[in-house]
Amino acid sequence: MSECTWRAVAEAAAESGRSRPAVHATLPAEFVLLHGAGGGAWEWGRWVRLLQAQGCAVHVPDFSRRCAADALADARAFPRLRTELLGRLQLKSGCVLVGASLGGLLAATMADTLQARALVLLNPAIPAATAQPRQGSVVMHGNRPWGLRASVGGTRDAISELHPVDVLQVFRRWSDCGQQLLAEVGEGIDVPRPLMPCLLLCSDSDAEIPADGVRRLAADWSAQLQWLRGSHVAPVLGAEAAVAVAQTLAWLRGLDPNTGRTRSDG
Repeated sequence: MSECTWRAVAEAAAESGRSRPAVHATLPAEFVLLHGAGGGAWEWGRWVRLLQAQGCAVHVPDFSRRCAADALADARAFPRLRTELLGRLQLKSGCVLVGASLGGLLAATMADTLQARALVLLNPAIPAATAQPRQGSVVMHGNRPWGLRASVGGTRDAISELHPVDVLQVFRRWSDCGQQLLAEVGEGIDVPRPLMPCLLLCSDSDAEIPADGVRRLAADWSAQLQWLRGSHVAPVLGAEAAVAVAQTLAWLRGLDPNTGRTRSDG
């Protein structure tokens, strides 16, 4: 991405900074990346390489087994998963917190507790206060049990952005997510308005998360909303991953370290 494009993205970042000035040192800093339902730490490969190339520290917890059908089958699956993750991330206070899909909803509920410097959400599951009665599924591949109908061809069809080399990896690693956890997310999770700057990166062809819900969320949280091309997983697994990383870093660099607002806001 050219320097001109980077500057344009940075200048377009919205005023969403409400966090304490002390929380903002030099940006970017350490990143914590939270994956979505069905995925795992492996899905952040492009992000990890690109962020590390910029000198950023990256931490990618894998909680895919905890999302599995037999791991969180009882009620209150989402709060249990959130509590477990907070325990694992207690030393990551002050990080830049990034979450995709289900991971985006988890990140939003954890950001204030972790005193995150900034919150970046990629096609996040919509919180209860913003979601409509029927908000759209967070289950990939046509809302079907993936493990029962998995095929290389089905993977290619479901995620058209995948490079042929990546199709086999996703086919082998994608997994089902517990229905109790997904049901709780579908019913809506209460999320307080985050205190820190927030960036929403959303796909224009996302069939899982409704665009109007994303727009309402951006308005409710005074968050910066930027659109990407592709499907629900494009910002992580598709070619748009590099664009998403570039936009994230440009937005972070546009934040004033003393105020948490964009420098262009004065």
